[in-house]
Amino acid sequence: MAIDKNQVSVEEAYDAYFSLYTSCCDDNLHHFYDRGKNNEPIRDVDSSDKKAVAEAYLSAASDIAKEALVMGGFKDKEDIMLQYPVFRKCEDLLDNVYKFALTGESNVIVNENTGDEYTVYRIRALKDIPEKNVKRGDLGGFVECEDNLSHFNSCWVAGDAAVYDGAVVEDNALVKDNALVFGQAVVGACATVQEFACVSDKGVFIEDNALIGGSAVVCGDNVSIGGNAQVTGKSLVIGRDYSEIGGTEINGNVTVLDYANIVNCRIDGDSVVISENAFITDTEITGNVKVLGHSVIRNSELEQDAYISCPSLHTDNMLHSHVENSVIRGQARVSGCPKLNYVQMDDRASIESNAHVEHSVLIGKSYVGGNAEVSYSNLSENAMVLDRAVVSCSSKDNQLARSVISGDTIIKGNAKIYGEKISHGVIDKSRPVSHRDKSSKTKERTE
Repeated sequence: MAIDKNQVSVEEAYDAYFSLYTSCCDDNLHHFYDRGKNNEPIRDVDSSDKKAVAEAYLSAASDIAKEALVMGGFKDKEDIMLQYPVFRKCEDLLDNVYKFALTGESNVIVNENTGDEYTVYRIRALKDIPEKNVKRGDLGGFVECEDNLSHFNSCWVAGDAAVYDGAVVEDNALVKDNALVFGQAVVGACATVQEFACVSDKGVFIEDNALIGGSAVVCGDNVSIGGNAQVTGKSLVIGRDYSEIGGTEINGNVTVLDYANIVNCRIDGDSVVISENAFITDTEITGNVKVLGHSVIRNSELEQDAYISCPSLHTDNMLHSHVENSVIRGQARVSGCPKLNYVQMDDRASIESNAHVEHSVLIGKSYVGGNAEVSYSNLSENAMVLDRAVVSCSSKDNQLARSVISGDTIIKGNAKIYGEKISHGVIDKSRPVSHRDKSSKTKERTE
């Protein structure tokens, strides 16, 4: 409250402050209320303004009194006013009990990359926070200063978690266990950061009902994780402004776990799962996409019920499925260790095993498997390319003369098809080159 200079003298205010400081502040509280025993509360106050001086001393005194109330030094507010009658003139100063205070227990955290050291202090609840099952007087986690945890709403830092280096926990968020939040990252809404997760860097926002857990790391200068997203395991999520997509944004019902890496992606789906050793960069994902195993995806679009997987037989397995510059949607499936570049897949199309496909379109139930190579071609309906078959355009100089394979056509064995339109039959050997393509085909073979 505003205090009238005629109500409380500077002497009364100072006496209350000095008495409370010397009688109530034990070693656990001195660092928080260590304003000195003389003039620290009025360090930034015009000493000639008696009203401002009195308010400063009374504010400091009320902070100590409220902390002592929580710690059991007083029975209630009436007990404070009984021992310090000056507060009867400004009773409402005792009403606003802060949510937490810093204790004397501290740790030093060292940034392994920069060598910077941060001293963090364990907090103690100054009032009940029923939403987090916190009772007045309970110990919480660690913060570097009051600015790291909002006094409003039910946000809390619990366990041995630490928030420091300009990071903020606000709204109804929870940081617990051994989690670290630092580097100006913001955790808000109803988000949770738990276990051994690490969230850092300016421009990182964890919000809505997002959960970051396990030993996951979220960092970068442009990352937003919200919705019901879950990032766990030893996964890594990074977002950078300089990327074409402009950072990483994860929303909806997205699960990222195991050793998955997400770099500069936009993911917003109804049931997206990215797991095992998947590595995805500069890609947009929506729908119910699944990316599993040793899958590497770059600069692509995955939509609807697309499924991409490469079996993780061993932890040191160097085989991957590679998808670059491609669009995969519908119920299209990529599995095994194929390589795709500039490929469009839709419907129930599949590419499996060690196939190589580039600059091609697959729709319907078309299929490419084995060690087949398909380029500059269109496959549709139930067309299949198997074994070591090759399907391509008529020549390197005439990429517009694409092969078009449709119907129930099966191309297998060592067959080689260049720039043809085939709608039925089984072809298991090279087709003769048509007259109109002979010259270009001869030129290609001599190159």
